[in-house]
Amino acid sequence: MPLGFYIAATLMVLLAIATPLAAARESRSLLERRRLLWPGLLASASMATLISYPELRDWLQPDMWLVIALGLLAGAARGATMRMESDHVHAVVRLTGSRDGLVGAVLLAFAGAVQFAIEISLSAENPHETTSELIMALTSSYLLGRSLAAWRRAHQSDHIDLSS
Repeated sequence: MPLGFYIAATLMVLLAIATPLAAARESRSLLERRRLLWPGLLASASMATLISYPELRDWLQPDMWLVIALGLLAGAARGATMRMESDHVHAVVRLTGSRDGLVGAVLLAFAGAVQFAIEISLSAENPHETTSELIMALTSSYLLGRSLAAWRRAHQSDHIDLSS
């Protein structure tokens, strides 16, 4: 297998594993407002790495875009409705009941790790790659929609003093 394959596969799995670490911070007390974006951005970068290598034409599949659109809509709806308190002075937020982000991130990391293990162990084409791509596309787009909507909402919500 070419060196580019190992670099892409390693980058994909490292980004996938970093996603739950970023999402786990959401459920702990106060969170910097910009950290709301990290789970979605890491997940999307992981999924993009998987889909882009070795052929960019995988991005042209209509079913992939349908899954991404559904994930984005569901994530945006969740991000717009989750319970949140925002301190505009200190740029911090407190989320309550936000375990769905961690669950999605763990699912993404699991699918990425399984995909990585299969790719490394097989010398031929991975017959399960489409399944991994769809799982990662759904979870990463959900996390991205959720992250963007929550981040935007944190800027627009009423100020609550969270410094004390």
